[in-house]
Amino acid sequence: MICVQYIFFNLTLIDVYTGQMIHMTWLYLSQKYDIISYHSPGIML
Repeated sequence: MICVQYIFFNLTLIDVYTGQMIHMTWLYLSQKYDIISYHSPGIML
């Protein structure tokens, strides 16, 4: 059980980190190219 929780915790951290990277990249691109910024449900951080 501890093993499963540990793996799940790591996957959650990876998911959050990846989501933040995508979010920051999108903000950078939207500012650079004047794209109207919108957020997909998966990237609300």
